[in-house]
Amino acid sequence: MKTKKVLKIFFGLLGGLVLAILLTVLFWLGPTLKLVAQTIGPKALGVPVKIERLSINPRKGTIQLSDLSIANPDLFGQSNAVSIASLDIAIDMGSILTKTVVVHQVRINSPHFIYEQNPSTDNISEFLASIRSFADIDPSAPPKKEKPKKSNRKEPKKVIVESLQINDVQVRLANTHDSKLDVGA
Repeated sequence: MKTKKVLKIFFGLLGGLVLAILLTVLFWLGPTLKLVAQTIGPKALGVPVKIERLSINPRKGTIQLSDLSIANPDLFGQSNAVSIASLDIAIDMGSILTKTVVVHQVRINSPHFIYEQNPSTDNISEFLASIRSFADIDPSAPPKKEKPKKSNRKEPKKVIVESLQINDVQVRLANTHDSKLDVGA
């Protein structure tokens, strides 16, 4: 009798824990990833990274991001190297565990990119140098020899994107010292 009561309490607590974890993932996944991106992003890139809103709903298979901005390194005059007004993604969650992942829609609104250079470097090179430093990668070090891997490799998943919309794309090539050399599209 006592064993049944202990088992009921144990499974009740286990079910409550699983439910709490599930609710935490459903309601806090977006804000948690936003916090991680805004904490690790600046350390890796060496510049401020801001996200106004990040919402992830695993049940519906949606990801919504708004007002992403990645600042330019201090050596450059433009305020942001990258900005995106919004990014919306809809995924068929049933396909996640299959060989083919189906993405119903990807919609990107107002992606703006600035490639800026000065006489000695450019903003992309500065980002890459910062990432290498953050990851402790020495580009001049000889490559490590990899052990031969087993041949029973899994086949990579296929991704099908049914609809891709990119609106109001702006790309600007900027020169810090001579704005007459700037080109925008």
